[in-house]
Amino acid sequence: MRRPLYIPEPVRRAIETHVRQRMAEVEERYWSGAEDEDTFTGHLGALLGTSERKIMVSERPWRWSIEYTKFRGRGKDATERSVGADGIFEIRVHGIEFEGQKSLLFQSKMGDPHGSEPREQAIRLSNWREAAVFLSYTPAAIKVYSIDDVLGNGGATGTAFADFFLDEYLACNVGDSDLHYDAKARTLRWRDEQGNSVAARFPVPRRLRISIQSPDTPQTSATLIRPEQISEHRMDGSARDRLGVKPHVSADVIKKAKRKIALLYHPDRFPNLADELKAVINRRMAEFNVAYQELIRDRGAKH
Repeated sequence: MRRPLYIPEPVRRAIETHVRQRMAEVEERYWSGAEDEDTFTGHLGALLGTSERKIMVSERPWRWSIEYTKFRGRGKDATERSVGADGIFEIRVHGIEFEGQKSLLFQSKMGDPHGSEPREQAIRLSNWREAAVFLSYTPAAIKVYSIDDVLGNGGATGTAFADFFLDEYLACNVGDSDLHYDAKARTLRWRDEQGNSVAARFPVPRRLRISIQSPDTPQTSATLIRPEQISEHRMDGSARDRLGVKPHVSADVIKKAKRKIALLYHPDRFPNLADELKAVINRRMAEFNVAYQELIRDRGAKH
């Protein structure tokens, strides 16, 4: 579930300077990796990544670093086949009185992420819908699209990667606080709607993480599930997160949000899906219905 992260302003400025400089270099080198999305993602990770750096904040040292996680995408047991993602970004913050982290799954494409394959990947990624995006690599720019953008199959223009990274992801408007890749155990971990911490194990050769450190992070246990059980463990989130509405909105706004989402996720839009993915879409619609009823009920109770 999304929770605020405190990142000191000097650390935030250092990360912003690094990201904008490196992303300019990534875009300049587009043609050197343009023939393959995995190659280009490797360029992105290599240039964006950095060894640990120290920033003094109020006479106390803070350390930050950027790495990236690239999931295995080929073979019958490839992570991408179960998760729908190429990899994961992680922001970690550790302080004397505060600690936390925020993660984001990503799928990458050369060109705009439209067509049947991206839609199927978006359906798989919808298990973590509020913490997953698509990256689009074009000669003009690297852009970010939401899961809903991809399922809409056109119309969205995307957001420049650096702007998204700093204004949305680093600002914690997207991402999840309980989603995490455990490098030592090689597992993807998250908290499901029942409040259980679950983990699926995958071979992950490379990682992308932002780490801002003071004390060490305590480790928590999770129930290990099989990859085929992932869709039974939807990432936890609030009803407002599900429908994308702000607090204290009117019933009309809630109804409009529900209608908009139903147009994207209605099973009738995907007649040719495999049974496994049809089940996922049906789950999403049921979740949106529950979220709608909860918000309408809560709003009525307050009036």
